[in-house]
Amino acid sequence: LQPLLATKGRYPRPNITMHVEWERGLPRPNRLRNACSSLLLLVAIWTLYGLPQRTEAAFIDDRRVLGGRALQQASWHPANFRNSARGSRRSEYGIQQPSQQHPDSIADHSTEAEQPAATTQDDERLKNLEALNARLQKQIKGLQKHVEDLKQEVHIAASKSLHLEAPSEDAPRGALPIPASVKYVYINLGSSYDPWPACGKSMPYDPEVMCIVVEPLFRVHAALRERGYNTNSTILITAAVSNKPGLSTFHEYAGDYGAASSLSTVSDTSSASKTLPYVKGKRPPSVTPVITLSALLSGIPEHIRIPQIKTDMQGYDFLALTGAGEQLSRADEIWNECYGVGEEDMYTGVNNRFSSWEPQMTKLGFKNTGQNSHDCHFVRFNASTKSCPTRIPGFPYNGGVPRFCRSSPNNNAMH
Repeated sequence: LQPLLATKGRYPRPNITMHVEWERGLPRPNRLRNACSSLLLLVAIWTLYGLPQRTEAAFIDDRRVLGGRALQQASWHPANFRNSARGSRRSEYGIQQPSQQHPDSIADHSTEAEQPAATTQDDERLKNLEALNARLQKQIKGLQKHVEDLKQEVHIAASKSLHLEAPSEDAPRGALPIPASVKYVYINLGSSYDPWPACGKSMPYDPEVMCIVVEPLFRVHAALRERGYNTNSTILITAAVSNKPGLSTFHEYAGDYGAASSLSTVSDTSSASKTLPYVKGKRPPSVTPVITLSALLSGIPEHIRIPQIKTDMQGYDFLALTGAGEQLSRADEIWNECYGVGEEDMYTGVNNRFSSWEPQMTKLGFKNTGQNSHDCHFVRFNASTKSCPTRIPGFPYNGGVPRFCRSSPNNNAMH
């Protein structure tokens, strides 16, 4: 057809072969052109008016019914357009539709009976999914409640394990594993790597003497065991000491040594906050169990004598010891860290000054020996008899014998 359009229907001069064909009675060029034009016109009319008109609702309905079927299976496929057009023309001329469709096509629409069935199946699937989701949500809530209950049980168990219960009246000894042969117990709170006085190093083995060492840093405990302090006459406790039991954040300083570690942070206004052990030696905080001195003393039988309690708890000495109340009077002597005149408070939130120590210790029956800065020394003193407890011969003590004890007329009255 392109040559016809390009020459506007005017053919070039025919050659000899064409003349021969024309002479034989074949169609002339103008007749061939008219036939082609008629054929094109019929094709155009058939294309415009022979295809069925498809509405937007019909296309949507096909998508809903057929769902995920392939494109060639959809009713709006060109092959189905041809089949539908052919069928409509046959109906116009009274030609009976064939019983079987073209193998490449399917029905344009599902029947009215199939559509409600498909909708019912979708509804049932939706209901099943909703029921399954409800069951899963219920199971998830049950598991969450079970986890919370387990957390609560673990917390209660941990709290009970950290608290030393007072011994019952019928018990022959306290809650601590102290042999019946023991008559004297030393207590060292915050021992660090040098728990002096202590059993195993500071004094030879004696079945009548026992030492209790409390230290919150586990690496210090490992070092004490390697150094020979883990004996049958020493109790090592991994914990901090305060006025209330439980769990607490523990701030570690001074690197591996950890000698300046405390339950409190270093004060920003103190000079210690600018020194190397508290700056470069600082470690991330950890969590440590906390016990009370009252619970510890309750675990020691009443007939056992406590020659001395030594503390070095980085600001918590006053709070931990005075929290024991009158039970602190069981000790003959107290050797503790304190801040005297001219010394600054190193830790925040705690009071450990000698000005607070002295009146409280006086109420409990103790007297200061003159050591009242950095390390304070208190001795139990009977004001009526002006006597002090007699030191046990051959036993180690922190600090010397105070002058008022040496001049006491009846120095053995409190032995």
